[in-house]
Amino acid sequence: MANNQRDGFLGWSRFELHFPFAHSLKEKRSILHSVKDKLKSRTGASIAEVGETEHWQTATLVCAIVANDSARIEEVWREQLAILQSQNDLQIVAADKQWR
Repeated sequence: MANNQRDGFLGWSRFELHFPFAHSLKEKRSILHSVKDKLKSRTGASIAEVGETEHWQTATLVCAIVANDSARIEEVWREQLAILQSQNDLQIVAADKQWR
């Protein structure tokens, strides 16, 4: 990259979620599976649950995407946040994003 031009950007977001109405790990996983499918299909991001996966009322999701410019990373971040905020069966405890 001799001319200081970037070839692409890697963005990742992290969402800590709470499932107040889940009464079992099976219920949480059912909700989480649906949410992960929506995030992936609508934003094209790779999605993974990380951290303590056996807690039945909490989850941490990490979403990653590669894009040509930082504006696309911001657009995906806003879309992910909107998708999660529209879910009645979960609460966002924390959200963070980074890109390089």
